[in-house]
Amino acid sequence: DVSCDEWKSCDPNTGLCQLSPGRCITTADCVGNLPACDTANHLCVSAEHEVNIFPNGGFESWNVYEIPYHGEHLIPDEWYGTFEDLSDHTGATEIDPELLQPYTSAPHSATTALQIIQTVELAPDRFTSEDFDIAAGSYTCAYWVRGKGDVRHRWYSSGGWSTETPFVQYDTDEWVQNVFHAPGNVRGFRFILYVARTDPARDHIQIDSVVCTKNL
Repeated sequence: DVSCDEWKSCDPNTGLCQLSPGRCITTADCVGNLPACDTANHLCVSAEHEVNIFPNGGFESWNVYEIPYHGEHLIPDEWYGTFEDLSDHTGATEIDPELLQPYTSAPHSATTALQIIQTVELAPDRFTSEDFDIAAGSYTCAYWVRGKGDVRHRWYSSGGWSTETPFVQYDTDEWVQNVFHAPGNVRGFRFILYVARTDPARDHIQIDSVVCTKNL
């Protein structure tokens, strides 16, 4: 006699409602290759879906750009946040663009992920999204990591710096989800990844499916 919402199913062992496969309440529930949650329909969707506020969150789009002090390089669109001026302290990208490569061997979703090469000889440098504004509301976000190396994240916006997260050591051929929450009603939001000690034994570090969706 249990009645569940259409996007849930009844667990016969407990008599409780649970999420059906491919359905979600927030992006944290989307653990397959459809990594973003369309919260209006409780449906897991691709990183390219309009509900994902991260531009090019799936790293599917790449082009050649002129990078200050580095010349022309192939980099993912919307993903090489640069300094506005020498007094800019908003967490702009430090990493050499030569160390960023499209990765197609085993992406988390769609056809392409981002490979970051930052070996033990190199200090952890920032890799930063271009800035964008986030409307009012609460947001659940996630990104996926694979490979071997150390990774941590934080962000900067008009609301200031986020808390600094510790480095996590990865050594896996499986994609691992990392969930975080982004503030709403901010301007100039930059998502920042720090990567260190990558190892070619697992193709260094790969990042994919960076998604952020508004909660109901």
